[in-house]
Amino acid sequence: MEAQALIPKAPAQRSFSPSFHCEKARTGSERLICSSKVLSVADVKLAQAYKSAANVSTDKSTLKSEQNAWRKNERDACSDIECMLAAYQNRLMQLAS
Repeated sequence: MEAQALIPKAPAQRSFSPSFHCEKARTGSERLICSSKVLSVADVKLAQAYKSAANVSTDKSTLKSEQNAWRKNERDACSDIECMLAAYQNRLMQLAS
């Protein structure tokens, strides 16, 4: 066996990135987001929308609780791209209203 065969290859560089570091992805949902350009883009858009909402919110604690509940009950309940993209779109609409 050649020595090079024992050296693991470096992962391919992605040309996209979500709002978090994929190297620290722990959950299946986070790994799914890291594997999909469309979900990564949606994640960045949501992070920006959340930040904007937090900047104008008079109740940041409730906003944070709602975001955590959305992540747990909607986003993380998805196991495929279509479901998760719909969850992101719904949350973006909620934050825009």
